[in-house]
Amino acid sequence: MGKILGYDFMFFQKLFSLFLFFVFTFSGFTKTDRWNEQTTYQDIIEQAQKGSPYFQGLLGIYLRSGEAGSSVNVELSKKWSHVAANQDHPFGAYNLANLAMLEGDLVSATTLYQDA
Repeated sequence: MGKILGYDFMFFQKLFSLFLFFVFTFSGFTKTDRWNEQTTYQDIIEQAQKGSPYFQGLLGIYLRSGEAGSSVNVELSKKWSHVAANQDHPFGAYNLANLAMLEGDLVSATTLYQDA
């Protein structure tokens, strides 16, 4: 795979997998606040709009990366990620860190990854 700002893409995939493991293992989220195979992009939008910080952060991730056929929209991704981060959900800080990496702001990215 390619490199992002000099980092191997596989590094970010492994980091994201480890992050998800810790979030789901130690977070105490309810079962309704979890993605599963039947969760659609529309479900994520609806749950985010209803105020779920989990789905707000997840929507930010989807909008950053174009998951499930969504259009990439960095500004909207930032907005949803900030909403989740302001509610202390790690998905918000994690996605803001990814966005900071894409902008080349390694200092902010490092701080945000630690917050996540």
